[in-house]
Amino acid sequence: MKILHLSDTHHHIDLLAEVESAVLQVGERMPDSLPDLVIHTGDVMGSGFNVAELTAFLGFVDTCSKLDV
Repeated sequence: MKILHLSDTHHHIDLLAEVESAVLQVGERMPDSLPDLVIHTGDVMGSGFNVAELTAFLGFVDTCSKLDV
């Protein structure tokens, strides 16, 4: 089972929905790459989720994109 463990930012409570949306968009292009479970937890400083971390987990590289949250 592939598990994607993401950290939240302390001031963006809707990050999970944004990340789930990104996962689904990736899944439309590469359905076999979807993780089985997305874990949303933690508290990190800063803003914006780096999509490179998500896409690297899913098996390809995206070093430019950020998900604005």
